[in-house]
Amino acid sequence: MKIIQSQATNTLTRYSWVLVILFDLIFSSCRKLVEVQPPYTQLNSDIVFSDDATATSAMFSIFSQMSSDMLTYNMSLYPGLSADEFINYSPELPSIQFYSNSLSADNTINGELWTKFYSQIYQANNIIESLAKAPNITAGVKQQLMGEAYFTRAYLYFYLVNYYGEIPLVITTNYKINATVFRSSTTEVYKQIEIDLQQAQKLLATYFVGVNGKSESTERLRPTIWAANALLSRMYLYTKNWEKAIEYSSTLINRSDLFSLEEDLNHVFLKNSREAIWQITLSPYNTMEGPFFTLTTTPSSSSLSNRLTDAFESNDKRYSSWVGTLIDNGQTYHYPFKYKVFDFESPVSEYTMILRLAEQHLIRAESYAQMGDLNKALSDLNVIRKRAELPDFTSSSKEQIIAKIQHERQIELFSELGHRWLDLKRTGDPENILAAVASEKGGAWSSNWLLYPIPQNERSKNHNLSQNLGY
Repeated sequence: MKIIQSQATNTLTRYSWVLVILFDLIFSSCRKLVEVQPPYTQLNSDIVFSDDATATSAMFSIFSQMSSDMLTYNMSLYPGLSADEFINYSPELPSIQFYSNSLSADNTINGELWTKFYSQIYQANNIIESLAKAPNITAGVKQQLMGEAYFTRAYLYFYLVNYYGEIPLVITTNYKINATVFRSSTTEVYKQIEIDLQQAQKLLATYFVGVNGKSESTERLRPTIWAANALLSRMYLYTKNWEKAIEYSSTLINRSDLFSLEEDLNHVFLKNSREAIWQITLSPYNTMEGPFFTLTTTPSSSSLSNRLTDAFESNDKRYSSWVGTLIDNGQTYHYPFKYKVFDFESPVSEYTMILRLAEQHLIRAESYAQMGDLNKALSDLNVIRKRAELPDFTSSSKEQIIAKIQHERQIELFSELGHRWLDLKRTGDPENILAAVASEKGGAWSSNWLLYPIPQNERSKNHNLSQNLGY
């Protein structure tokens, strides 16, 4: 686990031994799955998938890894450094390279991101293959776990294709195939994501499922059909299929019995928030984001950029609720304060938010605007603004409305899983912003930097992997 924020160092060191024991106890039944170095080893799935409990723990181990090895935190921090969300204070070269848009192919953090994504994809592949031939798993449990595995694979591939562009599509545990796989086009990857999510829709429950895979739960910690719909709506937004984006975002917005915007902004990131479509937990602890983003002393990793904090409108309640301030030696620093618990010993009150309803309103607003249905676009946009206690935005200009939606995405989704970086990349006009901030960050902008490099270590293992331009 990489320690990158001084105020979290002592806390994490104190409790690292607890985490080791915790995961040893929880996941001992699926140790072969967790420890495998994909895609080089085959698994003894007869042991891992011998009953409902062991099969479920294998799936849970993937969700836990997203939090325990800081994948979700890193997915928020480093793309945020690449964009205009954060200021870098780390003296370490890998962080400097993300911040200055000057990544090298041997950047260790970039390599770790790639490895973690593919490790978890490999585990999802193994779950899909092994459950298909596991005779002792209850039918309903098997169906839910299969749906979760398809969903998880799609979720991970969504980020890989947006970070790297063309990537290897690994959908098997077969070593001979995986060791020499070529990169697939972005069109092929998005098609696989769509196929996986459509398969997940058929399998996942329509309600939040408990640990036993059968009973209904108040915990929003397992993917449901609604998580699949949410990711589909995002995928269709990114691929400019506006009609489909509207269709799938509407399935969530219309389910007011399950989902609604939290009126109190301080409740949005609490565990089992009404806004949560899917969360993950580091049980029995709170999130990694809380201690690692919260500043209690001069930052040694990052703080929020002035470009972000200055973008908030006057009286925007999101600023007072979600932006923390530290004054140290006469200097003022701002940090993400969406997660407010920074002590591992505190009772668990927060889960890491992966998918939430506010994004679905913004997806639908943008899609309506792109189709020219400006009144409906404004309606969804102003739902978000009203929650922030801002006045309704009015305009008859499609361009102005789309620009305002992008602004709302910047403010609403900051420091959450790299939304800002991906938005700048996908809107087709990132150059003006990124070129402007590049010199401020000590770098020089090139359109090549819109894609991260394929890690050189992976290319050394598989000579069929080509490199992105400029690296």
